[in-house]
Amino acid sequence: MISPKITVVGGGISGLAAANALEELGASALVLEARDRIGGRALSVPVPVGVLDLGPSWVWPQYQPRVSKIIQEAGLTPLTQYEHGALRYENSEGEVRSMDYPSRYGDAIRLAEGLGSIATHLESRLKRAEVRLNTAVRDFSASDSGVAGETESGETVFADGLIVAIPPAIAAKWPAFSSQRALQNSLLRWPTWMAAHAKFAAMYEKPFWREQGFSGSAISHRGPLMEVVDISDPAQDLFALFGFFALDAKARQSTGAAGLNRLAVDQLGAIFGPGALAPVHMVLQDWSQERYT
Repeated sequence: MISPKITVVGGGISGLAAANALEELGASALVLEARDRIGGRALSVPVPVGVLDLGPSWVWPQYQPRVSKIIQEAGLTPLTQYEHGALRYENSEGEVRSMDYPSRYGDAIRLAEGLGSIATHLESRLKRAEVRLNTAVRDFSASDSGVAGETESGETVFADGLIVAIPPAIAAKWPAFSSQRALQNSLLRWPTWMAAHAKFAAMYEKPFWREQGFSGSAISHRGPLMEVVDISDPAQDLFALFGFFALDAKARQSTGAAGLNRLAVDQLGAIFGPGALAPVHMVLQDWSQERYT
C-alpha cells in the first residue's frame, strides 16, 4: 500500500511536467507509467549513429515557448529542419516532378538527442517524486478522504489527488469515467493526436538526395508514404529520410512490417532515385498497435 500526496497517471512529457510542477509547489508525487519506459509518444530510439524520433519530431520555438524553455534548461542541441533544394511531388499515377516550394516547417527545430530527451530531462529534475514503470491504472474511485487508484496488477494506490496525463480515449475506458456518459463522450470526442499513424525511417551512408539538389521533402498522392522529410544530423554522420504512411491501420497490419518496409523503400527509389534503394538501416513504428496510445 502506497500513500503519496498526488498520483500522476502517465509518464509522458505531460505527466513528468506535472510531477515537476507539484514539486515546485512543495507537494510530492507518484508517477505511474504503464509502459516499460518514460516518454509516452515521445519515442527516440538509438540507431547505429545518433537517434531517430518515431513519435513527435519537431518543436516550433515561436509557438511553444514552454517546451523551448525546457530545451534551453536541459542544454539540448537544436537542429534546424533542412529544406534546401527542390521538393519532390508524386501524383496518384506515380509521376514524379520537382517543385520549388517555400519552407513547410518555418522555424521548426528537431533535437540531436531526440525529443524523448525532454522526458529524460524532466525525470532527472525530480527530487522526491517516484516514477514507477510497468504500472497500468485500470480505474479509480474518489471520496472525501482522497482518491484510490486501481492498477492492472490488483494494487491499490491511495493519494490526496489524481492527475490524469494519458490520452483521453484511454482514460475513457476506466469505469469511473465510462459510468458517466456525458463525461465519457467528452473524453472520446478528442482523438489522440497521430494515434492512428505510422512512421518509417531509412538511413543511408550519405545524403545522396542533397547532392542531387533535392531537399529530401516529398509529397505523394500515390503512397504508401504520403509525406517524406530529411531527418539527418550531419554532425553525427546520420543521414536519413522519414515518412508518414498513407495506408490505414488495417491495411498496414495486413501488409506486415517487412512488406511495409519494402513498399516504402521502393517508393523512395521512385522519388529520389536508385540511391534510395539501399538503406543501411530501417525503422518502423506503427502507433495504432500501441495499446497505451
